[in-house]
Amino acid sequence: MPNTNIINKIHLPSLAAIILGIIANAPFPPFNFGWTSFFIYAPVISLLYTSKSMREAGWIGGLFGLGFMGAYHFWMFSLDLFAPIWAIFLLWAAFIAYLGLFYAATGAIIYWCRHRASSWYLTPATWVSFEYLRQLGPIGNPAGIVGYGLTDFPHFAIVGALGGVFLVSFLIIMINATIAESRLIQGRKSLYPIGVATLMILMWRCVISPLSHTNPPHTAPPITVTLIQGNHPQMDKFTPALWHHIQQDYIGLTQTSPENSLIIWPETVTPTLMLNNYLLMHQLKSVCNQINSEIILGTPVAQNHNFYNAAIQITPSDTPKIVYQKSKLMPLGEYWPLRPLFSIAGLENILTTDYTSGQQFQPLHRCRTNHIIGISICLESMYSAPFRQQTAQGAQLLVNIANNAWFGSSSAAYKHAQMTRFRAIENQRWVLLCSNTGITQMTSPMGQNYHITPNRTGVLTRTLRPITPMTLYTRYGDWVIWLSLGLVAFRILLLKKKPRLN
Repeated sequence: MPNTNIINKIHLPSLAAIILGIIANAPFPPFNFGWTSFFIYAPVISLLYTSKSMREAGWIGGLFGLGFMGAYHFWMFSLDLFAPIWAIFLLWAAFIAYLGLFYAATGAIIYWCRHRASSWYLTPATWVSFEYLRQLGPIGNPAGIVGYGLTDFPHFAIVGALGGVFLVSFLIIMINATIAESRLIQGRKSLYPIGVATLMILMWRCVISPLSHTNPPHTAPPITVTLIQGNHPQMDKFTPALWHHIQQDYIGLTQTSPENSLIIWPETVTPTLMLNNYLLMHQLKSVCNQINSEIILGTPVAQNHNFYNAAIQITPSDTPKIVYQKSKLMPLGEYWPLRPLFSIAGLENILTTDYTSGQQFQPLHRCRTNHIIGISICLESMYSAPFRQQTAQGAQLLVNIANNAWFGSSSAAYKHAQMTRFRAIENQRWVLLCSNTGITQMTSPMGQNYHITPNRTGVLTRTLRPITPMTLYTRYGDWVIWLSLGLVAFRILLLKKKPRLN
């Protein structure tokens, strides 16, 4: 009897929502079961449809968000080398609680709309609208957008060239919502939504995806690119006595590169003002002269009493110069809102100096081979807009330099690589990700991937043939979001006084 009383006190839909949120991580690293995207969200959508009230639906959506975002961002505990575990737990808990609010709003609005109109588009439109909204603001975060779950399936993900990752999210949730309807229909007809969902998947693969690209011709000359992954742990980079050793490791790997190539080092090889190290700059110019190549590397730079996270160019003849200053800084990574509060919590070792944001629109880099390159730094590649803007301005290659050494052997580097890879699909450009400890990868315009696995030293070299035609997404951006926001807002206003359906 006591056990029965305990079970009766448990709100099973609430428990199910948390568990479903955790399970919803299956399409993402480290699991990469992308095929589950086509049905894994259907159970929680069913829970939202069958909730007893809008308040309960919001509660279930919020708990799903806590489970989903909590498991997705569990990598944050890999920072325990740099801060007390209790402080990391508080930071993690506060962050996922904030993100969970967006899923609570998603659940409430899906319920409200579902019980006043059976329009098939409202559930995916609401879902992707809040996926978009949660990436805005000073602590906005786009991680866990469901469309990223199909990155390893380029034949499906290629529709991102039409409408970005949010179009893929829209189609995934639409299929899951169709499956969820089968629980609400009695008798043999309950198989109809599953059959419709299967037909939608086949239409996606056989009709929509082929329309997403036309195999455009190679309109730019080939370029040889080399990515260098030195594989030095973050704690080594915190040790000044090892800085010279780390720099020489990268120089040694660079000397193995082919001649006439574009060589890319990652972000912050050593946490020093490398541009001010004249001996190092002279050595790098000599290496460039030996192999007649150009190096792009990431380093902090100081200008006008401010610090910038920047990329610099080194060539055999020209003076080293800054070619990009990071514009989209990461909260809690490159600047700390409420810094005194976080210092009290023992997190000051993670970041000692706040960076200043560079200008949002910066000239593209034209390398020695006359190719036009768009550059971004680290987690900027989580966001579609910077890559799309650079491509629209004429970028033929997209480069991201990163420092994933902070995350050790956690899944964070894999998650970052997954999102960066999608930028190639959206813009149909080669995207080059170079990281200190991995993952370092080259992704083709069609989404094929060539990479160096994490936590090993390596050099990745390929001769690429850039393509220059622009995709529909590059031209028109996140039209799916504006359409979804408009549809949801319109239906809410239209249905405000409409009675609830049975």
